Amino acid sequence: MTREQYARQMQRMTDCFGDKTLNSERVNYIWSHVKDLHDNDLARIVSRFIETMRTCPMPTHFIEESKKARYRQKKWVGEQATIEEHSINCAHCFDTGLCFIKPKDPNLSRVVLYCHCEKGNEEFKQDPESMPQMTLNYRKSILKYPLSLFVPKSEKQMGEIIGKLSKLKADSKAYWKTRKTK
Repeated sequence: MTREQYARQMQRMTDCFGDKTLNSERVNYIWSHVKDLHDNDLARIVSRFIETMRTCPMPTHFIEESKKARYRQKKWVGEQATIEEHSINCAHCFDTGLCFIKPKDPNLSRVVLYCHCEKGNEEFKQDPESMPQMTLNYRKSILKYPLSLFVPKSEKQMGEIIGKLSKLKADSKAYWKTRKTK
């Protein structure tokens, strides 16, 4: 990201929250923590702050969100993790099309359902009978997306991850099937 792109995002922040809390010292401090991000990631972070916060976010908010953005940018290539420019369009499912929720069944720790994003809509259209799509009804039971489930430490582990996800989807489909009949 260039300094000009960063300045545009900070201007959005001052337009929304005013310039009293975003003084030049804080702006420079934030820059030191976000300059390696892709400009789309910072734009997404700023948009989220504008949508959800009543007061101007502090530098610690930017630092935390930039850490999340860097984590989402990691892509597995061969034996080592590298960071690529890759934007994530959905913060709920990280573009997998699946959201995790805590089921009412005490024997299951989590089940998946289709996200309401573009990827989730595509998956839901292909198989609408197997699992429901995320709605406000499930908002209270949504779980933090387990990104660590999808970060392999070796090529062998990649196969294990695919197997775990397939089993989770199969268990979830069975869970949703029983929920519809009751």
